[in-house]
Amino acid sequence: MVNEVSGHAERNVTTFLLVMLASLMAFAPFVTDMYLPAFPLMQDFFDASKSEVQLGLTTSMVGLAIGHLIIGPLSDKFGRKVPLLASLACFAVASAFCIMSTNIVMFVALRFLQGFGASGGVVLARSIATDLYSGSPLARVMAIIGAISGIAPVLSPVIGGVLLSFSPWQGIFAVLLAIGIVLLVSSFRLPESHPIEKRRDMSVLKSFAQIVPLMKNREFRLYTLMRAFCMFAFFGNISASPFIFQQVYGFSALAFSLIFGVNALTIGACAMLSVRFKTPQMSIRAGTSIFLFSSVCVAVSLYCHAPFAVFEASVWLMHAGFGLILAPMIALAMNAGRANAGLASAVFGAAEFVAGGISSPIVGQGSIFVTPGIILVSGAVLTFATAAFVRYGDRRLDKKALCCCHAHENV
Repeated sequence: MVNEVSGHAERNVTTFLLVMLASLMAFAPFVTDMYLPAFPLMQDFFDASKSEVQLGLTTSMVGLAIGHLIIGPLSDKFGRKVPLLASLACFAVASAFCIMSTNIVMFVALRFLQGFGASGGVVLARSIATDLYSGSPLARVMAIIGAISGIAPVLSPVIGGVLLSFSPWQGIFAVLLAIGIVLLVSSFRLPESHPIEKRRDMSVLKSFAQIVPLMKNREFRLYTLMRAFCMFAFFGNISASPFIFQQVYGFSALAFSLIFGVNALTIGACAMLSVRFKTPQMSIRAGTSIFLFSSVCVAVSLYCHAPFAVFEASVWLMHAGFGLILAPMIALAMNAGRANAGLASAVFGAAEFVAGGISSPIVGQGSIFVTPGIILVSGAVLTFATAAFVRYGDRRLDKKALCCCHAHENV
């Protein structure tokens, strides 16, 4: 009976941990996706241009990137829990002030602070998972977390669209504030996964300096570049989606959020499917090929003003390819940077949001039928090329190891 109770308690702890890690990793999609249906409304409310409204998405991603680079190294020195609680508190305060924004400049500035606060949840969720798991178990945990957190891109725009049907855009940020408070309170229950004896005995500045040897790690460097290129394309698509679906194809905010949710659900499903491949590398190979092909289809569909069914089929396939890339890419990068898990998670995540911060405002320039396609195809080509370069380097290393083995046998 004691063993049964102990096993039940352990399962509860594991379930709570997985749900919390997934929720924390889903924080970024909530910050970036939940208010997407409100873009056209906010353009009218603030009397702003499309690019100015999209700038709020950009500054939140800049905040997410900078927060990664600060909070990640600090967590290697001071542990995961205190930085997590502080960042969630920052998010809650920034969300409260977003609700009170009266002009686009104030809103854009507060979005930076909101992104900075949200970054703690994302970077530390990856770090905690890496502290507790390794190898294939880490890949499985990342896939499970990715699938669960894949619900966030599904729910967030749907919730945003529903809220807009009976409340102004400020209602979306009230819900974000509530989510932040719930996660802050729940995080007190999380165990400290990086105990004092495992922390590096060095100054904060030296902790930041560890980025140099980290970036010398070929495997980590390439997977980080792949992440950046992939997210350059993906965030460009996210930023353009509200205007394409609502202003080009004439869907309502709620209809857009439902379609967006179905596409996002595909990411979670394919993230779970990625563990069915023999190796993570095989999933990435399939995913990057699908991602490139579908990105070209999306660009052509937009340029040719294709019927919605053709455009949506291309977008759905693009999400499927992205899902196959997502979980194995994170697992391989974090395994490579295990010695400095907090910093590795910080750099890896920062690359994602810097890339997204660059592409998001660009899609607002020029024609809505041309610019998003250019951004999408460019990022997909670079993602595919980086994956090919990883495979080429792996084959060279395998041949070198084989030659060394033969030479040793001859001796």
